[in-house]
Amino acid sequence: MIQILKEEVKPATGCTEPVAVALAVAKARVYMEQKLQRSLPLEKVILAVGVSPNLFKNGLGVGIPNCKLRGLSISACLGLWACNPEDGLTIFETMKPEQVDLAVNYLANETVSLSVLDTSEKIRVEVSLTFGKDSLELVLNGTHDHIESVSFNGEVQSVMQPVQAGLVLDKSQFFNMPLELLVETVAALPTQGIEFLRDGLEMNKRVAEVGLSESMGMGVGYALHQCVLEGSLGDDLVNKAMYFTAAASDARMSGMNITVMSSNGSGNNGLTAILPLAAYFEKNEVTPENQLRALAMSHLINCYVKERIGRLSAMCSCAISAATGSGAAIAWLMSGKTEVVLNTIQNMTGNLAGMICDGAKEGCALKLATGAAAGIQAALLASHGVVMPALNGIVGRSAQESIENLGVLSRDGMQLTDKVILSVMKNML
Repeated sequence: MIQILKEEVKPATGCTEPVAVALAVAKARVYMEQKLQRSLPLEKVILAVGVSPNLFKNGLGVGIPNCKLRGLSISACLGLWACNPEDGLTIFETMKPEQVDLAVNYLANETVSLSVLDTSEKIRVEVSLTFGKDSLELVLNGTHDHIESVSFNGEVQSVMQPVQAGLVLDKSQFFNMPLELLVETVAALPTQGIEFLRDGLEMNKRVAEVGLSESMGMGVGYALHQCVLEGSLGDDLVNKAMYFTAAASDARMSGMNITVMSSNGSGNNGLTAILPLAAYFEKNEVTPENQLRALAMSHLINCYVKERIGRLSAMCSCAISAATGSGAAIAWLMSGKTEVVLNTIQNMTGNLAGMICDGAKEGCALKLATGAAAGIQAALLASHGVVMPALNGIVGRSAQESIENLGVLSRDGMQLTDKVILSVMKNML
C-alpha cells in the first residue's frame, strides 16, 4: 500500500493529459538527438501525434500553464520546443517565455498534426518525429508517464531511461483484496512511511488559497466563499469543503503555473481526495497520525475504484472515485468504524454514479464542489445510520459489490456514451 501511494501520489503542473502529450514528445526529441548524436534543428522536424479518445477529450479545452493557448496541439509543440522530460509531470513548470513563443510559431506553421487513435486504450500517445531520412516513433501507454516503446528508423530500441518502478510492482494483491480488509489495514497503517502525504495536503491547500484570493477560471470557489462571508451560505464543513476544492480547481484549470498533488494520474482527483479532508482537519481536532491515515485511505480508495472504472472513462472520476475516497476517510475519522465507511461508499454509489466526464476544463470546479459536498453528506448520513438500501438501482448488497457494479457500468455500459460525448465536443469546435 505504501509503495502504491508513492507511485500514485505525485506532483503535477497543469492538466495531466496535455502533460502526457508534452512529455511523450519531449522524450521522443531527446531519444532522437541521442541516436543522431546532435541537436535537432527543430524547425525542420515534422511532428505527428496520435492520442487515445479519452486523452483527447480530457485535453481538448484545458489551459496550459505558462502559455495562453489551450489543447493538445500546442502541448505537443511545447514538448518539442520548451519542455525538459526530466521534469516528469511538472514538465510545464520550467518553460521559458522565449521557448513558448517558438512553440507557438511552430504550431502556426502547421508542421504538427494531431489525430485521434482508433483504440480502446484509455491513456495512449503515439509520437512520430521525422527529420530528413530519419524517423523515430515513441509510444506512451497505460499511465501518464510510462514510455512503452521507442523505434528509430523502424528498429525497436531499448528505452534509454529506466521505466518507473511502479510498472514492475504487482498490484493485483491490493486490487483483489476485500474492501473491508483494505479499510481495516489502512486504519492501522504505520505512519513512518507515509509522511510525504502531508506534502500533498499543504501543496493543495496553497492552491486553494490562490483560487480564493481572486476570481479565476470559472470562479466557483471564490463565489462560494463570498457567499459564506456574506452569510447566504453557512460556514459549515460541507460548504468549506466545496469552496476549498472548487477554488483549487479554478486556479488549476485556468492554466496558472501551479503545481498540485495528483492522485492516480489526475490533478483534480488529487484536489478532491485531499481538500475535503483539509476542511475537516481545520474544523476538527485530528491527531497527525490519523490525518496521514485518512489521507492514505482517501488516495487508496480512489485508486481502488479507478481500477474498476478506468483511469480515464465516461464517468467523472473526481466525483465517482476521489470524492468517494475523501468521504469514506471522513466517515472513518467521524466514527472509527469500518461499517460506516462502507455505508458511505454505498451512499455515494447511489448518488453520483451517473455523473459524466466531458473533459478537463474550467467547469470541472462545479463537479469537484458537488463531489466534495456529496462525499461529506454521504459520511454524515452513514454515521446516522442512513444507508442506500441494497438493490436500489446499481447499489449492491455490499460496498464491494457496488464498486464492482460501477466497473461493469463503466466498461460495458458507457463506451458508447464516451464516443457520443467526444462527438458532441468535436462538433462544437
